[in-house]
Amino acid sequence: MSEAAKQQANDNLRWWEWISLPSLMTALIYVIGWSYAYAYYAAFNLGLLSIDIPGQYFIIYGFWVLSDHWWLLLLYLGIVAIWWLLRKRPRIQHALATALVPILILALFVGAYQLARYSAVQHFQAQQQQDYPAYPRVKIWLKDKVQQPPDLQVVSDALPKGCYRLLLQSGRQALLFYTYQDKPGLQPAVLHIPMGEVRALRVLPQYGSCS
Repeated sequence: MSEAAKQQANDNLRWWEWISLPSLMTALIYVIGWSYAYAYYAAFNLGLLSIDIPGQYFIIYGFWVLSDHWWLLLLYLGIVAIWWLLRKRPRIQHALATALVPILILALFVGAYQLARYSAVQHFQAQQQQDYPAYPRVKIWLKDKVQQPPDLQVVSDALPKGCYRLLLQSGRQALLFYTYQDKPGLQPAVLHIPMGEVRALRVLPQYGSCS
């Protein structure tokens, strides 16, 4: 191979490195955020397909998990540093890339997935034991209905009292749950309210249970 061809190959490799390493980090953060959201809302018996979470929020969740497990970022930077130290030794680099890099990347993603789930469970349990201090109470008035089943009528009458907590709100629906201060370990049951049936919604500056 001529010197010009070798230089061209090295330049192509550098471009591949510059593109692949940030892409790997972005994908890792996204997987961490998705795993966190999946495990956290699963504690509310919700699947991600049933709620409207913009994709960019998974990146934010990913940074939350990294703030709890900052050493994971150091592990990634260590892999990058080893890669750069070996890049001037093509034979060694090729052997390691073929044998170890896929295993390290797989281990990194699997470990990140498990850590995200662990963080989600820990955060949910902290919220549960402290009466969900991150979720405000809310008052909701529904549009008038001519006839309603008795069980739905009881719910409709309770919504304007302001004891339900707001879990999530989107343009399509509001997710509410009811809490009991004397039963912190009780599993919350989430109520789905279509926004098309809401006449008015007021978020209260109150972050505790009514009873």
